[in-house]
Amino acid sequence: MKVVNLKTGILEVERNKVLNEFVGYGSRMNKKRGFFFVSKVTGKNLPVKPSKMLNIYKRLAKLIPKSNEPTLFIGFAEAATALGQGVFEELNLSNSFYIHSTRFKTSSKILLSFMEEHSHAPSHIFYEPKDKNLMYLLQTIKRVILIDDEI
Repeated sequence: MKVVNLKTGILEVERNKVLNEFVGYGSRMNKKRGFFFVSKVTGKNLPVKPSKMLNIYKRLAKLIPKSNEPTLFIGFAEAATALGQGVFEELNLSNSFYIHSTRFKTSSKILLSFMEEHSHAPSHIFYEPKDKNLMYLLQTIKRVILIDDEI
């Protein structure tokens, strides 16, 4: 067991070489969770070489079966938006597209919104694509790939 002393308490994590490759640990001043896993690969909280990020996109893309079905790739705000985009681009599937959630409200038409109650930042908003071809493709989607930094 690995013991991590944080400002918000003690975190005990089972030792795992792969986990250590991808994350570090940090304190979060939040009632729901006083810790967070700091990604070493998304570039959100720590600087990451683009070559390392590209390697992660390739590794994740290999886990997703190729398909000719219309596919929607979804990256979740805020930390997995680049991760989702990178995996989407790496797979390079025809008749697919990428969309990500945000926490920011705009004047655009909302496609979908939901709350992730366990999260420190629970709201997710998806806006309708402005491109009519993407809107049509969205209506024909048969497969959805969810990409998040916490799943």
